[in-house]
Amino acid sequence: MNTKVTPEMKLIQLLLGRGVRSERQLRGIDWMTFEKFLSYHEIAPSIYVNIKPYLDFIPGGLRELLRNGYWHAVRSNILKDREYQRIFEAFQDKDTDVLPFKGVSFLNDIYEEGLPRPMNDIDLLVPERDYEKAEGILQGLGYKKRLGGLTEDYWRNKQCHVTFLRPYKNSQCFIVDLHWGLDFKRNGRLILPDIWKRIRDVETVEGKKIRLLSPEDALFSIALHQRRYGKALSLKYILDTKLLFRKYKDVLDLDYIAASSKKERMSSCLYFLLLQARLFFGSGDFDTLLDRLSMPRLKRNLMERFINDKMLSDSLAYEYKVNYLKTHFLLYDDYLEPAGYIMNIPLEQFTRFYDLEPYSMKARILYKLRFLSFLFTAIKVKYAE
Repeated sequence: MNTKVTPEMKLIQLLLGRGVRSERQLRGIDWMTFEKFLSYHEIAPSIYVNIKPYLDFIPGGLRELLRNGYWHAVRSNILKDREYQRIFEAFQDKDTDVLPFKGVSFLNDIYEEGLPRPMNDIDLLVPERDYEKAEGILQGLGYKKRLGGLTEDYWRNKQCHVTFLRPYKNSQCFIVDLHWGLDFKRNGRLILPDIWKRIRDVETVEGKKIRLLSPEDALFSIALHQRRYGKALSLKYILDTKLLFRKYKDVLDLDYIAASSKKERMSSCLYFLLLQARLFFGSGDFDTLLDRLSMPRLKRNLMERFINDKMLSDSLAYEYKVNYLKTHFLLYDDYLEPAGYIMNIPLEQFTRFYDLEPYSMKARILYKLRFLSFLFTAIKVKYAE
C-alpha cells in the first residue's frame, strides 16, 4: 500500500496477514477509528481470532464488543449452516439441483475451524429452468418472498435473484437469496454457461459432504458480487480471495479463468479484486493471474490509484454512493456498458439509488429527468474530490 497507511489500517493488515508479534504493535491506535474499519469491512470475527492474545491491551468496551461479536458470528453461522443442510435435503427429496456460494460455501471450504465468516443470508444457486420448482420447495419449508415493495417482474427479469424469509426465533429470520445466475444476463443469456458442469464434492472439517462451485467459479462469484453491489473496497471479500488462493492457488485452471474473463467481459472486475488483494497483503500469490488478465496500463494505474486512495479511508461508509459511481467505470471492460446501464437504469434501481419511494409520482418524474439527476450527482462527485 502507499505511504498514507494509517496506524489503524496497518494493524488490520498485520492481523489479517502475518499477525501481531508484540503488544508494542498496538500502540498509537485510535480505537474508535479501528472499530469503524472493522464495522465497514465486516472483518471483526477474523480480527478477534488474531488479536485474542493481546486483548488486555485494548479498551474494555471494544474488547467486549469483539468478543461478543465473535461468538454471535459463530452461533449465527452454525444456525445458517444447519438451515442450509435442511434446505439441501428438501431439494434432494425433490431431485432438484442447488448449490451454496459465498457465505455457507466458503465457511465449509476455505475458512479454518474456529474462524467464522460473517454472513447476513444464505446464497443459493439453482439452474434457471428450475427456479419455479426451487421457489415451491422453499415455500414448502416456510419461506416467503420479500420483494421490497418492487414488482416480481423486476426481480425476475432485471436482477438475478429473489429473496425469501423464514422467521425462526425472537423476531429473527433466515434470509435466502435464490439465484439463477452469478450476475445479470448479457444480451439475454446467463454468463458462465458451464458452471454446472464444473461443480465438485468437498468434505468439510466435520466430515460431511457438500457440493460447491469450482474454485475458479467461486473466485468469479466474489468479483461479480463486488461489481454488482458496489461495495468494491470491502476487506471481507479480499480476505475471501486470500483464503481461496491459499488453498487452491496451485490447482486453479488459469486458462479457464482467462478465457472466461475475456468471453464474459469480466476481466476488469476480477483484475480489480486481485489487485486489491496484492496491494493489501503485499503478496505475489496473485501476480501470475494478474498478468494473464493483461489490463491496459492506463486502467491499471487508475485502479491502483483509486484503491490506494480509498481503501484506507475511515469514511467509506459515508462515501458509498460516490465510490459506487466511480468504481462503476473501473469494473467493466469498456466504458459503454456502464454508461449505457446508467442511462437505461430500471426505474426500480433508480429509486433505490436515490432513496425514493418506488413507483411514486415523484420517482417517475425524476426518473424521466434522470439525465439531469445523474449530471447533478456527477457534479457532487467532482465536488467531493
